[in-house]
Amino acid sequence: MIQLPDPDYHQNVIMPYLATRSTKIEQLALPMIEESYNKEAALPPYLWGLIWENWQPDPHQGNTVFLQGMSEDRNWKKRVYYSAVTPDLYRDKYRGKVQAFFRDLLGANNQGLPLMKIYLDEYLYLYWDLHLGVPKKLVPPYVREVGECFMYCLARLDPFDRLFHRNYMQVRRLRPQLDAWINRAIADLEGSDASKSTFVHYWRKNSKNDPRARREDVVFECFHNFLAFSQWGHMIYRIMEQLEREVADTTVRDWFEKIMEGGFDQLDHPRQQCPFTPLDRFVMELFRIAMPNTGSISVQATSGRLHRDAVYTIHDHVAISRDPLHWSDPEAFNPDRYVGLPTSDQIDSEKCRQLGFQKCPYHQSDFPTQDGRGSKVTNSGFGTVYNKHGGKEYPVCDYAGYSPFGFGYRRCPGELFTIEFFKEFLRQIWDGGIEFLRLPAQDAPIPIAPGTFVADDIGFDRTAPRTKNKQGGKS
Repeated sequence: MIQLPDPDYHQNVIMPYLATRSTKIEQLALPMIEESYNKEAALPPYLWGLIWENWQPDPHQGNTVFLQGMSEDRNWKKRVYYSAVTPDLYRDKYRGKVQAFFRDLLGANNQGLPLMKIYLDEYLYLYWDLHLGVPKKLVPPYVREVGECFMYCLARLDPFDRLFHRNYMQVRRLRPQLDAWINRAIADLEGSDASKSTFVHYWRKNSKNDPRARREDVVFECFHNFLAFSQWGHMIYRIMEQLEREVADTTVRDWFEKIMEGGFDQLDHPRQQCPFTPLDRFVMELFRIAMPNTGSISVQATSGRLHRDAVYTIHDHVAISRDPLHWSDPEAFNPDRYVGLPTSDQIDSEKCRQLGFQKCPYHQSDFPTQDGRGSKVTNSGFGTVYNKHGGKEYPVCDYAGYSPFGFGYRRCPGELFTIEFFKEFLRQIWDGGIEFLRLPAQDAPIPIAPGTFVADDIGFDRTAPRTKNKQGGKS
């Protein structure tokens, strides 16, 4: 408990924290959330001051796809966001950055050391490289500090904690400098070769000449993604736990070895039956079991407008993913459960009629990209966004029992990018002969995700490098 001399903090953080109410709502039978569950400013009000200077939502300061209601732009902003993180771009533009990140993380210099603090330190540099193409040596200390302070607040979620207060106010003090730095970095991208390997390049290209496009929103998105990407660290830790050398239940490790000894990156079923490789399915099942994103939060205002006394509703991803309504073996680890399940490219008007709808709950429409790739971002009849590129569709599993990334029009647009990120982690674990081992815990737990600290108590050793499977090398 702390004595807080700052009346602004008391009024805009302490009081909303005490007034915040949330409730979990009914399970879903279909993978979509109705528009009445609004995502506009769907963040507990005591956190608003972390991202808005005026302590409350202010569109003039910018907004993010993750906090914008469907009615405002019919998910236009989500399609723009998605256009920068499609599987083809990961392969051609981002994969080299991710590979280098994991090579360093799992390099000889870190062998035998606790990994989570090292991960968090280096992740903050990767984050800015992906967004803005800024190399590590050019990231100012205050930019790192904003990220560290923001992560602490997300993990602690307690305004009465002294460190929460200190980090919260430091984010607010440094935010104007961060925004100015992001604006300069965006300007530096203009016409540069490095720009085509950044999220910002595609966000700007694919919203060009649209009156809804605003530079303030691009800057805001760059900052807010600290929240959206926070699940990465949580999953890194959970994967290391599951693959640890002395883990009691070896089910996940056994599956990993089985998959990696086969054609892990090759389709093993007809594409219409299952468009996911064995490694795709393994990562999907890791997310279903670990569930770093535990729920979809929505706001229901007590009056006709958003208010600090709004009631927040939560679609519980954990409960849905373990519901016997959806799975015959909900507690088992079984990557093959996704074979034969419906995917977003299959949820069309005919499928919706078979389910008893007179029309698709969400009108299907294409968003053509303007960046020269000839890609289109489209949606399923349930509202789930996915893309088409080079005559090929890149769908996701559009099934209520698979809930790690949310549902329908609310589903995370970075899903497939995140899946690719963890596939890279697993490939390098396998190719490098990496074995994780438990170490004595360090003094300070690591703030890693919303409501989550983890002990820095896992490191790695190397066995003899495993033989690379010739069928598995291509993604």
